[in-house]
Amino acid sequence: MRGGAWMRGGRWAVAGVLAGLLATSGTVAAAKGGQSDGWGQDFYLSDSFAAEANAVFTFGVQTDRYWVGDWDGDGVDTIGSRNLTNVFSVRNSNTTGGPDRQFGYGRAWDTVLVGDWNGDGTDTMTVRRGMVYHVKNSLSGGAADVVLPYGKATDEVLVGDWDGDGRDTFAVRRGAQYFVKNSLSGGPADQVVVYGRPADEVLVGDWDGDGRDTFAVRRGRVYHIADSIRPGQADRVVVYGRENDGVLVGDWDGDGVDSLGVHRLRPALQRVPDGSVTAGALAGVDATSGKVDPRNGRLSHSALCPIPFLPTHAVQCRAVADLVAFDRAYRARFGAPLPINPAPLTTYRSYEDQQYLWAETGPPTAARPGASPHGYGLAVDFGGRTDIEFGRQPYLWLRDNGPRFGWHNMPWNRENGSNPEPWHFDYRG
Repeated sequence: MRGGAWMRGGRWAVAGVLAGLLATSGTVAAAKGGQSDGWGQDFYLSDSFAAEANAVFTFGVQTDRYWVGDWDGDGVDTIGSRNLTNVFSVRNSNTTGGPDRQFGYGRAWDTVLVGDWNGDGTDTMTVRRGMVYHVKNSLSGGAADVVLPYGKATDEVLVGDWDGDGRDTFAVRRGAQYFVKNSLSGGPADQVVVYGRPADEVLVGDWDGDGRDTFAVRRGRVYHIADSIRPGQADRVVVYGRENDGVLVGDWDGDGVDSLGVHRLRPALQRVPDGSVTAGALAGVDATSGKVDPRNGRLSHSALCPIPFLPTHAVQCRAVADLVAFDRAYRARFGAPLPINPAPLTTYRSYEDQQYLWAETGPPTAARPGASPHGYGLAVDFGGRTDIEFGRQPYLWLRDNGPRFGWHNMPWNRENGSNPEPWHFDYRG
Protein backbone atom coordinates (compact mmCIF):
# COMPACT_ATOMS: atom_id res chain seq x y z
CA MET A 1 0.00 0.00 0.00
CA ARG A 2 1.31 3.46 -0.83
CA GLY A 3 -0.18 5.73 1.75
CA GLY A 4 -2.68 5.87 4.54
CA ALA A 5 -3.96 7.89 7.42
CA TRP A 6 -3.58 8.31 11.13
CA MET A 7 -5.95 7.84 14.02
CA ARG A 8 -5.11 9.19 17.45
CA GLY A 9 -4.84 6.63 20.22
CA GLY A 10 -6.87 6.59 23.39
CA ARG A 11 -10.34 5.57 24.39
CA TRP A 12 -13.12 7.19 22.40
CA ALA A 13 -16.31 7.97 24.32
CA VAL A 14 -19.41 6.47 22.76
CA ALA A 15 -22.00 9.14 22.06
CA GLY A 16 -25.62 8.11 22.34
CA VAL A 17 -27.00 6.52 19.22
CA LEU A 18 -23.57 6.95 17.64
CA ALA A 19 -22.25 3.97 19.55
CA GLY A 20 -21.50 2.20 16.29
CA LEU A 21 -19.42 5.08 14.98
CA LEU A 22 -16.56 5.07 17.45
CA ALA A 23 -14.05 2.53 18.68
CA THR A 24 -14.23 2.00 22.42
CA SER A 25 -11.15 0.20 23.65
CA GLY A 26 -7.40 0.28 23.61
CA THR A 27 -4.95 2.45 21.79
CA VAL A 28 -5.82 2.19 18.13
CA ALA A 29 -3.43 4.64 16.51
CA ALA A 30 -2.19 3.78 13.08
CA ALA A 31 -0.53 5.62 10.26
CA LYS A 32 -0.18 4.15 6.79
CA GLY A 33 -2.88 1.55 6.57
CA GLY A 34 -4.86 2.94 9.46
CA GLN A 35 -8.31 4.42 9.78
CA SER A 36 -8.53 8.14 9.10
CA ASP A 37 -9.00 10.28 12.16
CA GLY A 38 -11.53 12.50 10.38
CA TRP A 39 -15.17 12.49 9.33
CA GLY A 40 -16.92 13.38 6.12
CA GLN A 41 -17.38 12.00 2.62
CA ASP A 42 -15.96 14.94 0.62
CA PHE A 43 -12.38 14.23 -0.52
CA TYR A 44 -9.61 16.59 -1.72
CA LEU A 45 -6.49 14.78 -3.00
CA SER A 46 -3.25 16.37 -4.19
CA ASP A 47 -0.85 14.59 -6.58
CA SER A 48 1.98 16.78 -5.30
CA PHE A 49 2.57 18.83 -2.20
CA ALA A 50 0.87 21.86 -3.74
CA ALA A 51 -1.96 23.56 -1.87
CA GLU A 52 -4.55 22.82 -4.57
CA ALA A 53 -6.31 19.46 -4.85
CA ASN A 54 -6.09 17.56 -8.15
CA ALA A 55 -9.08 15.33 -7.38
CA VAL A 56 -12.28 16.40 -5.62
CA PHE A 57 -15.06 13.86 -5.19
CA THR A 58 -17.59 12.31 -2.82
CA PHE A 59 -17.64 8.71 -1.60
CA GLY A 60 -19.65 6.90 1.09
CA VAL A 61 -21.96 8.43 3.67
CA GLN A 62 -21.24 10.83 6.50
CA THR A 63 -21.02 8.13 9.19
CA ASP A 64 -18.49 5.93 7.32
CA ARG A 65 -14.88 5.52 8.42
CA TYR A 66 -12.17 5.54 5.74
CA TRP A 67 -8.93 3.83 4.69
CA VAL A 68 -6.62 4.08 1.66
CA GLY A 69 -5.40 1.20 -0.49
CA ASP A 70 -4.55 -0.06 -3.96
CA TRP A 71 -7.47 -2.47 -4.10
CA ASP A 72 -7.04 -3.67 -7.71
CA GLY A 73 -3.24 -3.64 -8.11
CA ASP A 74 -3.12 -0.88 -10.74
CA GLY A 75 -0.59 1.20 -8.78
CA VAL A 76 -3.09 3.92 -7.85
CA ASP A 77 -4.37 4.31 -4.31
CA THR A 78 -8.08 4.93 -3.81
CA ILE A 79 -10.57 5.05 -0.94
CA GLY A 80 -12.22 2.28 1.05
CA SER A 81 -14.82 2.66 3.78
CA ARG A 82 -16.58 0.69 6.51
CA ASN A 83 -20.14 1.31 7.61
CA LEU A 84 -21.52 1.00 11.14
CA THR A 85 -21.16 -2.78 10.96
CA ASN A 86 -18.30 -4.79 9.44
CA VAL A 87 -19.11 -4.17 5.76
CA PHE A 88 -16.30 -2.66 3.68
CA SER A 89 -16.80 -0.79 0.40
CA VAL A 90 -13.91 -0.02 -1.94
CA ARG A 91 -13.78 2.16 -5.04
CA ASN A 92 -11.08 1.75 -7.68
CA SER A 93 -10.99 5.33 -8.93
CA ASN A 94 -10.78 8.69 -7.18
CA THR A 95 -14.10 9.87 -8.54
CA THR A 96 -17.62 10.30 -7.22
CA GLY A 97 -19.68 7.13 -7.27
CA GLY A 98 -20.60 3.93 -5.50
CA PRO A 99 -18.36 1.05 -4.48
CA ASP A 100 -16.80 -1.32 -6.99
CA ARG A 101 -16.68 -4.06 -4.39
CA GLN A 102 -18.23 -4.82 -0.98
CA PHE A 103 -17.42 -7.53 1.55
CA GLY A 104 -17.61 -8.27 5.25
CA TYR A 105 -14.59 -8.98 7.43
CA GLY A 106 -14.00 -9.08 11.17
CA ARG A 107 -16.23 -7.45 13.74
CA ALA A 108 -17.77 -4.00 13.86
CA TRP A 109 -15.50 -2.95 16.73
CA ASP A 110 -12.22 -4.29 15.32
CA THR A 111 -9.28 -2.02 14.68
CA VAL A 112 -8.54 -2.31 10.95
CA LEU A 113 -5.18 -1.96 9.19
CA VAL A 114 -4.54 -2.04 5.43
CA GLY A 115 -1.43 -3.20 3.61
CA ASP A 116 0.09 -5.37 0.91
CA TRP A 117 1.02 -8.22 3.24
CA ASN A 118 2.18 -10.77 0.63
CA GLY A 119 3.77 -8.54 -2.01
CA ASP A 120 1.22 -9.20 -4.76
CA GLY A 121 0.63 -5.49 -5.40
CA THR A 122 -2.87 -5.48 -3.91
CA ASP A 123 -3.85 -4.08 -0.51
CA THR A 124 -6.09 -6.03 1.87
CA MET A 125 -7.35 -5.84 5.45
CA THR A 126 -5.96 -6.95 8.79
CA VAL A 127 -7.93 -6.72 12.02
CA ARG A 128 -6.16 -6.11 15.29
CA ARG A 129 -7.47 -7.37 18.62
CA GLY A 130 -5.14 -6.32 21.39
CA MET A 131 -1.66 -7.53 20.41
CA VAL A 132 -2.96 -10.18 17.96
CA TYR A 133 -3.24 -9.46 14.23
CA HIS A 134 -5.54 -11.37 11.85
CA VAL A 135 -4.09 -10.85 8.37
CA LYS A 136 -6.18 -11.41 5.24
CA ASN A 137 -4.56 -11.58 1.79
CA SER A 138 -7.77 -11.08 -0.21
CA LEU A 139 -10.69 -8.66 -0.15
CA SER A 140 -13.11 -11.19 1.27
CA GLY A 141 -14.60 -12.56 4.45
CA GLY A 142 -13.70 -15.78 6.16
CA ALA A 143 -10.77 -16.91 8.25
CA ALA A 144 -7.50 -14.98 8.38
CA ASP A 145 -4.54 -16.22 6.35
CA VAL A 146 -2.04 -15.33 9.08
CA VAL A 147 -2.55 -14.80 12.82
CA LEU A 148 0.35 -13.42 14.83
CA PRO A 149 1.10 -11.48 18.02
CA TYR A 150 3.32 -8.40 18.02
CA GLY A 151 4.10 -5.67 20.52
CA LYS A 152 1.75 -4.70 23.32
CA ALA A 153 -2.01 -4.20 23.33
CA THR A 154 -1.47 -0.53 24.22
CA ASP A 155 0.91 0.21 21.33
CA GLU A 156 0.16 2.56 18.49
CA VAL A 157 0.64 0.61 15.27
CA LEU A 158 2.05 1.81 11.96
CA VAL A 159 2.07 0.00 8.61
CA GLY A 160 4.70 0.40 5.92
CA ASP A 161 7.19 -1.18 3.56
CA TRP A 162 10.23 -0.21 5.63
CA ASP A 163 12.91 -2.08 3.64
CA GLY A 164 11.62 -1.78 0.06
CA ASP A 165 10.88 -5.49 -0.46
CA GLY A 166 7.32 -4.82 -1.67
CA ARG A 167 5.66 -6.18 1.50
CA ASP A 168 4.05 -4.14 4.23
CA THR A 169 4.79 -4.94 7.86
CA PHE A 170 4.19 -3.37 11.27
CA ALA A 171 5.97 -0.87 13.44
CA VAL A 172 4.86 0.11 16.92
CA ARG A 173 5.15 3.59 18.36
CA ARG A 174 5.67 4.33 22.02
CA GLY A 175 5.84 8.07 22.51
CA ALA A 176 8.48 9.35 20.09
CA GLN A 177 10.17 5.95 19.77
CA TYR A 178 9.45 3.59 16.87
CA PHE A 179 10.08 -0.17 16.78
CA VAL A 180 10.18 -1.24 13.13
CA LYS A 181 9.74 -4.86 12.01
CA ASN A 182 10.56 -6.00 8.46
CA SER A 183 8.61 -9.27 8.56
CA LEU A 184 5.19 -10.42 9.74
CA SER A 185 6.55 -12.15 12.81
CA GLY A 186 7.05 -11.67 16.51
CA GLY A 187 10.34 -11.02 18.20
CA PRO A 188 12.64 -8.01 18.52
CA ALA A 189 12.37 -5.02 16.19
CA ASP A 190 14.77 -4.74 13.25
CA GLN A 191 15.21 -1.02 13.81
CA VAL A 192 14.52 1.36 16.71
CA VAL A 193 14.44 5.10 16.05
CA VAL A 194 13.24 8.33 17.69
CA TYR A 195 11.45 10.95 15.59
CA GLY A 196 9.27 13.95 16.41
CA ARG A 197 7.45 14.49 19.69
CA PRO A 198 5.34 12.05 21.73
CA ALA A 199 2.17 14.07 21.10
CA ASP A 200 2.63 14.32 17.33
CA GLU A 201 0.19 12.85 14.86
CA VAL A 202 2.12 10.46 12.62
CA LEU A 203 1.75 9.62 8.93
CA VAL A 204 3.63 7.09 6.82
CA GLY A 205 4.42 7.23 3.11
CA ASP A 206 7.00 6.83 0.38
CA TRP A 207 7.58 10.56 0.04
CA ASP A 208 10.49 10.43 -2.45
CA GLY A 209 9.62 7.38 -4.58
CA ASP A 210 12.54 5.18 -3.46
CA GLY A 211 10.24 2.25 -2.57
CA ARG A 212 10.67 2.64 1.19
CA ASP A 213 8.11 4.11 3.56
CA THR A 214 9.15 6.66 6.18
CA PHE A 215 7.52 8.93 8.75
CA ALA A 216 5.97 12.37 8.73
CA VAL A 217 4.49 14.22 11.68
CA ARG A 218 1.49 16.50 11.49
CA ARG A 219 1.12 19.58 13.68
CA GLY A 220 -2.13 21.33 12.78
CA ARG A 221 -1.95 21.82 9.02
CA VAL A 222 1.86 21.65 8.89
CA TYR A 223 3.60 18.39 7.93
CA HIS A 224 7.23 17.57 8.77
CA ILE A 225 8.38 14.86 6.34
CA ALA A 226 11.49 12.68 6.64
CA ASP A 227 12.74 10.70 3.63
CA SER A 228 14.55 8.11 5.75
CA ILE A 229 13.89 6.42 9.09
CA ARG A 230 16.20 8.42 11.31
CA PRO A 231 16.17 11.04 14.06
CA GLY A 232 16.81 14.70 13.33
CA GLN A 233 15.24 17.44 11.27
CA ALA A 234 12.61 16.91 8.58
CA ASP A 235 13.67 16.90 4.94
CA ARG A 236 10.58 18.90 3.98
CA VAL A 237 7.94 20.98 5.71
CA VAL A 238 4.65 21.48 3.84
CA VAL A 239 1.25 23.02 4.57
CA TYR A 240 -1.99 21.45 3.36
CA GLY A 241 -5.71 21.56 4.17
CA ARG A 242 -7.29 22.65 7.43
CA GLU A 243 -6.44 21.78 11.01
CA ASN A 244 -9.65 19.77 11.54
CA ASP A 245 -9.44 17.78 8.29
CA GLY A 246 -9.16 14.02 8.25
CA VAL A 247 -5.80 13.30 6.57
CA LEU A 248 -5.03 10.61 3.99
CA VAL A 249 -1.77 9.57 2.34
CA GLY A 250 -1.59 7.80 -1.00
CA ASP A 251 -0.11 7.52 -4.47
CA TRP A 252 -3.09 9.11 -6.17
CA ASP A 253 -1.65 9.13 -9.73
CA GLY A 254 0.50 5.98 -9.84
CA ASP A 255 3.85 7.81 -10.07
CA GLY A 256 5.37 5.90 -7.14
CA VAL A 257 5.39 8.92 -4.82
CA ASP A 258 2.93 9.38 -1.96
CA SER A 259 1.29 12.73 -1.28
CA LEU A 260 -1.47 14.16 0.89
CA GLY A 261 -5.23 14.20 0.74
CA VAL A 262 -7.94 15.30 3.16
CA HIS A 263 -11.62 14.63 3.72
CA ARG A 264 -14.12 16.69 5.64
CA LEU A 265 -17.75 17.09 6.61
CA ARG A 266 -19.82 19.57 4.70
CA PRO A 267 -21.01 22.57 6.72
CA ALA A 268 -24.09 21.62 8.69
CA LEU A 269 -26.49 23.86 6.80
CA GLN A 270 -25.43 22.33 3.49
CA ARG A 271 -26.27 18.78 4.53
CA VAL A 272 -29.57 19.33 6.36
CA PRO A 273 -32.65 19.19 4.11
CA ASP A 274 -34.99 22.15 4.18
CA GLY A 275 -38.26 21.63 6.00
CA SER A 276 -41.34 23.62 6.87
CA VAL A 277 -40.81 24.18 10.61
CA THR A 278 -39.62 27.57 11.79
CA ALA A 279 -37.88 28.52 15.03
CA GLY A 280 -41.02 30.28 16.25
CA ALA A 281 -43.13 27.15 15.82
CA LEU A 282 -40.68 25.22 18.00
CA ALA A 283 -40.08 27.81 20.71
CA GLY A 284 -42.00 25.91 23.39
CA VAL A 285 -41.27 22.33 22.35
CA ASP A 286 -40.15 19.80 24.94
CA ALA A 287 -37.03 18.37 23.37
CA THR A 288 -36.88 15.46 25.80
CA SER A 289 -40.42 14.07 25.61
CA GLY A 290 -39.40 11.07 23.51
CA LYS A 291 -42.71 11.19 21.62
CA VAL A 292 -42.87 11.03 17.84
CA ASP A 293 -43.49 14.53 16.50
CA PRO A 294 -43.97 15.37 12.78
CA ARG A 295 -41.86 18.50 13.32
CA ASN A 296 -38.91 16.54 14.71
CA GLY A 297 -36.00 16.38 12.25
CA ARG A 298 -37.68 18.75 9.79
CA LEU A 299 -36.31 22.10 10.87
CA SER A 300 -35.70 24.70 8.18
CA HIS A 301 -32.39 26.43 7.69
CA SER A 302 -33.85 29.54 9.25
CA ALA A 303 -34.21 27.65 12.55
CA LEU A 304 -30.65 26.27 12.57
CA CYS A 305 -27.30 27.98 13.10
CA PRO A 306 -23.80 26.50 12.82
CA ILE A 307 -21.95 26.25 16.12
CA PRO A 308 -19.23 28.95 15.90
CA PHE A 309 -16.47 26.72 17.30
CA LEU A 310 -17.68 23.61 15.38
CA PRO A 311 -19.24 24.98 12.17
CA THR A 312 -19.88 21.54 10.62
CA HIS A 313 -22.57 21.06 13.29
CA ALA A 314 -25.74 23.02 14.03
CA VAL A 315 -28.30 23.59 16.77
CA GLN A 316 -31.39 25.77 16.98
CA CYS A 317 -30.31 29.39 16.66
CA ARG A 318 -31.83 30.31 20.01
CA ALA A 319 -29.47 27.87 21.76
CA VAL A 320 -26.25 29.15 20.18
CA ALA A 321 -25.50 32.07 22.51
CA ASP A 322 -25.80 29.89 25.61
CA LEU A 323 -23.68 27.16 23.98
CA VAL A 324 -20.96 29.73 23.23
CA ALA A 325 -21.07 30.95 26.84
CA PHE A 326 -20.85 27.33 28.02
CA ASP A 327 -17.79 26.95 25.75
CA ARG A 328 -16.09 30.04 27.21
CA ALA A 329 -16.53 28.74 30.74
CA TYR A 330 -15.21 25.31 29.76
CA ARG A 331 -12.14 26.82 28.09
CA ALA A 332 -11.43 28.87 31.22
CA ARG A 333 -11.56 25.71 33.34
CA PHE A 334 -9.89 23.13 31.07
CA GLY A 335 -7.94 25.18 28.51
CA ALA A 336 -9.67 23.49 25.56
CA PRO A 337 -12.91 23.95 23.57
CA LEU A 338 -16.18 22.50 24.82
CA PRO A 339 -15.80 18.85 23.74
CA ILE A 340 -18.79 18.42 21.44
CA ASN A 341 -18.22 15.13 19.65
CA PRO A 342 -17.03 15.96 16.10
CA ALA A 343 -18.59 12.80 14.66
CA PRO A 344 -21.61 13.34 12.39
CA LEU A 345 -25.10 13.52 13.89
CA THR A 346 -24.04 14.53 17.42
CA THR A 347 -26.06 17.77 17.31
CA TYR A 348 -29.05 18.34 15.02
CA ARG A 349 -30.33 15.24 13.23
CA SER A 350 -32.68 15.49 10.32
CA TYR A 351 -35.47 12.94 10.03
CA GLU A 352 -33.42 11.23 7.30
CA ASP A 353 -30.44 11.05 9.67
CA GLN A 354 -32.66 9.43 12.30
CA GLN A 355 -34.03 6.92 9.79
CA TYR A 356 -30.48 5.97 8.80
CA LEU A 357 -29.39 5.38 12.42
CA TRP A 358 -32.59 3.49 13.22
CA ALA A 359 -31.98 1.16 10.27
CA GLU A 360 -28.33 0.67 11.20
CA THR A 361 -28.65 0.20 14.98
CA GLY A 362 -32.31 0.03 16.01
CA PRO A 363 -33.52 0.21 19.61
CA PRO A 364 -32.43 0.75 22.30
CA THR A 365 -29.33 2.42 20.86
CA ALA A 366 -31.25 4.69 18.49
CA ALA A 367 -34.39 6.70 19.17
CA ARG A 368 -37.36 6.05 16.92
CA PRO A 369 -37.30 8.50 13.97
CA GLY A 370 -39.22 11.62 14.87
CA ALA A 371 -38.63 11.12 18.61
CA SER A 372 -34.95 12.01 19.06
CA PRO A 373 -34.25 15.18 21.05
CA HIS A 374 -31.56 15.85 18.46
CA GLY A 375 -34.35 16.29 15.92
CA TYR A 376 -35.28 19.61 17.54
CA GLY A 377 -31.72 20.95 17.39
CA LEU A 378 -31.74 21.20 21.19
CA ALA A 379 -29.33 18.41 22.14
CA VAL A 380 -25.61 17.77 21.89
CA ASP A 381 -23.41 14.74 22.51
CA PHE A 382 -20.01 15.28 24.08
CA GLY A 383 -16.98 13.03 23.62
CA GLY A 384 -14.86 11.93 20.70
CA ARG A 385 -11.30 12.62 21.75
CA THR A 386 -12.38 13.45 25.31
CA ASP A 387 -13.63 10.70 27.62
CA ILE A 388 -17.06 11.48 29.08
CA GLU A 389 -17.68 9.07 31.94
CA PHE A 390 -19.83 9.13 35.05
CA GLY A 391 -17.92 10.10 38.19
CA ARG A 392 -14.96 11.60 36.32
CA GLN A 393 -13.93 14.92 34.86
CA PRO A 394 -14.92 16.57 32.63
CA TYR A 395 -18.37 14.98 33.05
CA LEU A 396 -18.72 16.24 36.63
CA TRP A 397 -17.98 19.81 35.58
CA LEU A 398 -20.31 19.61 32.57
CA ARG A 399 -23.12 18.19 34.72
CA ASP A 400 -22.72 20.79 37.46
CA ASN A 401 -22.12 23.85 35.29
CA GLY A 402 -24.20 23.13 32.20
CA PRO A 403 -27.49 24.29 33.81
CA ARG A 404 -26.00 27.78 34.25
CA PHE A 405 -26.15 27.98 30.45
CA GLY A 406 -29.37 26.03 29.91
CA TRP A 407 -27.66 22.69 29.09
CA HIS A 408 -28.64 19.69 31.23
CA ASN A 409 -27.69 16.04 31.60
CA MET A 410 -31.28 15.13 32.37
CA PRO A 411 -32.20 12.90 35.36
CA TRP A 412 -33.00 9.92 33.13
CA ASN A 413 -29.55 10.30 31.49
CA ARG A 414 -27.75 10.29 34.86
CA GLU A 415 -25.86 7.28 36.17
CA ASN A 416 -28.88 5.74 37.91
CA GLY A 417 -31.43 6.95 35.37
CA SER A 418 -33.52 4.88 33.00
CA ASN A 419 -31.29 5.76 30.01
CA PRO A 420 -27.79 6.52 31.36
CA GLU A 421 -25.84 8.66 28.87
CA PRO A 422 -23.17 10.91 30.42
CA TRP A 423 -22.39 12.45 27.02
CA HIS A 424 -25.95 13.59 26.19
CA PHE A 425 -27.09 17.11 27.18
CA ASP A 426 -30.40 18.80 26.36
CA TYR A 427 -31.05 22.53 26.09
CA ARG A 428 -33.85 23.76 28.36
CA GLY A 429 -33.07 27.47 28.18
